Amino acid sequence: MQLPTGIKTLIVVLLASNGATNKLSPPICNNAGSYTDVTSVGIAINHLRSRGGRTYAAPRNCAHLVCVGGAEILLCNDSDRGISPANDYLATYAIDIDQSCTIGGGLGHPQTKGQLFDSDGYNVVVRKGNC
Repeated sequence: MQLPTGIKTLIVVLLASNGATNKLSPPICNNAGSYTDVTSVGIAINHLRSRGGRTYAAPRNCAHLVCVGGAEILLCNDSDRGISPANDYLATYAIDIDQSCTIGGGLGHPQTKGQLFDSDGYNVVVRKGNC
């Protein structure tokens, strides 16, 4: 059966946006360097999402995704092959870290840091950076 082009496109869009993830939850909150300001993390996440595209990480290396106001987001490749995940997808890792690992709410100034692994052999790190 031949489907019209519009139907084929709709099916592809639905399959691509089904929420499937390879994240190995929950994030690890206490082994990723120093804490950083939650507000700066939010700005860094927005920069990463608005950039679009993909970031390449060489085998067994980390790639700098973004660093804003002292908040750094890294893509670390644990595999033996190069990878190029979508930046907007990587931003969701940073969001999960921010939501799971933030401390110091209430009267304190909220801070966060953490690392979230993917079953495809990479991880995303949120931490204080020199930027």
